[in-house]
Amino acid sequence: MNEVNQLVLDCIAKVLRINQTTDTDLFFGFSGHVNAVSCFGYRKGYFNSQKDKDGYPIRDYEPIDDGAIWFSSNDAVANLCGLLESLNDLEKELIENEA
Repeated sequence: MNEVNQLVLDCIAKVLRINQTTDTDLFFGFSGHVNAVSCFGYRKGYFNSQKDKDGYPIRDYEPIDDGAIWFSSNDAVANLCGLLESLNDLEKELIENEA
């Protein structure tokens, strides 16, 4: 469980850094009640994203296939590593596009 905790903290730190240094709006949810995390967002920011037919921004960053990573899953560490890798790739992409 220590590895899971560290990966969650690493993901949170990466989300915070991306949100503070770019126009991207990422949301990272942690539910202690069900022991799961979620992550999604808007690469160009919430208000600058493409809108759906009702005028709501369309998410264009959803790295978790089923919407949440459950800590009780046998694949929790692998899935959190995948999320962190996806966040690292997103940050790199955003920095390259700003240059």
